[in-house]
Amino acid sequence: MTLINLHLLATLRSWILRSSISLLILAVLSACNPIFVMQAAYEQSKILAGRRPIQEVIEDPSTAIEDKLKLCLVEKAREFTKLIELEPGETFTAYTRLDRDPVAWVISASSRDAFATYTWWFPIVGSVPYRGYFDQEDALVASAKLEKKGYETWVRGTAAFSTLGWFNDPLLSSTLKLSTSDVVNTVIHETVHASIWIPGSVAFNESLANFIGSRATIDFYKWLKNVESCSVNEELRANLQQEAEHEFERELEISDCFGKLYEALTQLYSSGISSEQKIIERDQVLTLQFADIRAKYPNLKFMSKVNNAEIMQRKLYLTKLREFNELFVRAGSDWARFIESMREIEKEPGEGEDGAFLKLQILAKSL
Repeated sequence: MTLINLHLLATLRSWILRSSISLLILAVLSACNPIFVMQAAYEQSKILAGRRPIQEVIEDPSTAIEDKLKLCLVEKAREFTKLIELEPGETFTAYTRLDRDPVAWVISASSRDAFATYTWWFPIVGSVPYRGYFDQEDALVASAKLEKKGYETWVRGTAAFSTLGWFNDPLLSSTLKLSTSDVVNTVIHETVHASIWIPGSVAFNESLANFIGSRATIDFYKWLKNVESCSVNEELRANLQQEAEHEFERELEISDCFGKLYEALTQLYSSGISSEQKIIERDQVLTLQFADIRAKYPNLKFMSKVNNAEIMQRKLYLTKLREFNELFVRAGSDWARFIESMREIEKEPGEGEDGAFLKLQILAKSL
């Protein structure tokens, strides 16, 4: 899937390095041990210390031609985000080469017979249904501990992250390995996080960023046609635009599919049958709900069987994408009007995780 597996909110890192509170107090507040805190600070400091200006990397004779193109498009994508009323600040003006890929590992957990997600609490951003680790082994150990408690877990790598504008996040070498369109999408996606963030509303934040990243990438390539474009010829530009359009439509369809799967499994989990029977029947529900989309996109690699932790994580990025698109269309496909609506929701998101989505529905009907 285009960006589902690519984003880690660096909830702890940004706060650690900027806060004047002692590590001991931080450990208590964030419900994590001091070793994790110090490791997070150390790893973030390495990323920041390794930054090189993107223009310098482009001009370096040792930089591969393909990477030069992607880095040039990163600079153009930053410029484009300003045109659609986002605030990139100084993010993605630098590049950091890492000695590992992916940059981190993310763990999520849920009950096996219900959508009861395990959450972690961090300062600034509130409760989040995932936690990042810099070492895969640490993530696997944490996963095993949660499974012993009866949870179903999912561990996956991430190639990019956002510190929500607290630092000048560099483009990472792990991100640069993505396809050209995915690199552009990532820059826009993470810029959304740096511009708009509602504490405690992770699904809204991630789905909003997913929608804008996917949809705005199309408009980026349209805009690129009339500007100095990193030596991108018209054939390549048109192909990249077509690829972005295809990816966006697929993302909408997968969002629809996940919405139906979630509803069907919620009904199953709330039924009176035994836990063992629910677990038996849930794979049948998956097969039924995914039949059409697997037929249309036979190369889809995910969800071979039901894993509630995976479903809940993917759902964070796939909730109500059609409604975001409906509001965008009703706003005349005008990014300024759409972003203004999102800022209205950010100011008054309503109560609970669903509050922001309810405001989205109201706005979509009022335009």
